[in-house]
Amino acid sequence: STLLGSVFNTEVLKQPRGFMRCLQFLFAMLAFSCCAGFGSHMKFSITCSDSNFTMHHVNQEYSYPFQLDHLDQKKFNACGEDTTVSFPGDFSSDAKFFVAIGVLCWLYT
Repeated sequence: STLLGSVFNTEVLKQPRGFMRCLQFLFAMLAFSCCAGFGSHMKFSITCSDSNFTMHHVNQEYSYPFQLDHLDQKKFNACGEDTTVSFPGDFSSDAKFFVAIGVLCWLYT
């Protein structure tokens, strides 16, 4: 078969090393694309022990690069007092390293 006027040699894919390169390409592409496009949320409830047992729900969304300490603080009134919730942790270096390795593996193949 031809690809852009040149002959496309598929013999290399029949060898184990060529097949492994194709798998490496696929897994590297999936790995960094799943991490870079990932987003989720964390949710928790605060229950007051007063006579009503009132509950306050806190919901925070986050995504790549997972810098939780850069998110806005949540301020609300729970159990009759003003409460501020901040989320500790900066996991961006781990996530960026994983994405960079995935991109480099993808470009290497």
